[in-house]
Amino acid sequence: GPTGLAMDAPRSRLYVLNRFDATISTVDTSSRAVVATTSYFDPTPVTIKLGRPHLYDTHRTSGLGHAS
Repeated sequence: GPTGLAMDAPRSRLYVLNRFDATISTVDTSSRAVVATTSYFDPTPVTIKLGRPHLYDTHRTSGLGHAS
């Protein structure tokens, strides 16, 4: 569930907000490797967290695979 990106070009870093698992991944754009993953507090109720992967899976919940 990546939902946001922030680029730090001078440091060759891309920061990715992973909504489903409440983490931010740091990607080295030179090597294209994840160099760190940091968790953050997500106050969302557990039942909603568990439903996200199903609700946003367009391959399982969409006739054409374009929209969930």
